[in-house]
Amino acid sequence: MTASCWRCAVRAKQTSATCARRWPAYCRRTRCRIASCWRTSCPTAMTTPAARASCCDARSAHSTHTCWMRRVMPMADNAGELFKRLGKSISVVTTRDGDTDVASVATAVCNISDAPPSLLLCVEQGASLARVLHPGDDFVLNLLSADDGAVLNAAASGSGAERFAAGDWYDLAGGGKALRSAQAVAACRAAQRLPWATHFIYIAEIQSVELAAQASTLVYFGGGFHPLAAD
Repeated sequence: MTASCWRCAVRAKQTSATCARRWPAYCRRTRCRIASCWRTSCPTAMTTPAARASCCDARSAHSTHTCWMRRVMPMADNAGELFKRLGKSISVVTTRDGDTDVASVATAVCNISDAPPSLLLCVEQGASLARVLHPGDDFVLNLLSADDGAVLNAAASGSGAERFAAGDWYDLAGGGKALRSAQAVAACRAAQRLPWATHFIYIAEIQSVELAAQASTLVYFGGGFHPLAAD
């Protein structure tokens, strides 16, 4: 067996000759095992299998099987690119600090358990929300709909009351402000707060949920925001 073809070594585990017959578009140059992938080392105009194969063949002296199917970048860049490829719905999290309403955009939100209903929320330690949200405090998770782009822009770029300049907001008892156009509104209570590197990780219990009649969302993917509606 040869480890020189990505399809052979990682997926098919076949000899290069077998791979060439089964995957001709992917196994054009079985000697190509390079760390400096075609996307970073070969001309960007080389987008066809034949052109990539030619470039790979010229660089076959290198010695890893991560050639033209994959990019190789420094870990920090790779991690950042990985996070961009994790499609995430966008939320605006609100709470109340005395008489002051606080809001922050959140993408790092995920469910933990159905019993009791609970979720995980990550907030940058320097954010205004992190400075006022402590265990035992209530907050509101507003899961934005596909039409809430203006709300997102205001919450992301404004400060203080400016973050509520777009959208129709109302007070949710005991928590913060809720957005009428949101696809879902969850009243939550922070149960735990754990520091990790640059962020706080909150574990929160869900007190109540309001759902819109139709589901749609804003998704962060590939470094941008995209509307997505359910079929």
